[in-house]
Amino acid sequence: MQAEGYWIKRKKITEIEYGSSHIKYVIDNPEYYGTTAVYIKSCYQKYNEKIPLEGKGREEIIRTVISNGFIRVRHYVKPTDYWAVQCCDFENSKKYIINFINEKNLNMNSTMVITDIKDDKVYHFSYKNGEVYMI
Repeated sequence: MQAEGYWIKRKKITEIEYGSSHIKYVIDNPEYYGTTAVYIKSCYQKYNEKIPLEGKGREEIIRTVISNGFIRVRHYVKPTDYWAVQCCDFENSKKYIINFINEKNLNMNSTMVITDIKDDKVYHFSYKNGEVYMI
């Protein structure tokens, strides 16, 4: 089963369609994500990878998009059920992450792992019974 995925830009939440991926959305709409087709091609060429391979080129592009103010969200269900979030500047992203949690009415017994790519700091949160706990 494919995990849910989302791009968040401020209060706008874009759900990744089943069968697609975060990188495919960027490749299909580079300007919206603050990049260009030329940049995407150059990232893949730099690592001698084919578009849209999920390798080092993809990682560089995703980090660039996140640096442009987008938040990447993926819900993993196996082997452990948790939400993975990547942002740039956790302090400024918190309100948009909280908005996402409220908009999507997330399972209130889940764990969320948030990575701030600005300093590669990782935050672990659990929310139970309407309360958020740092773990």
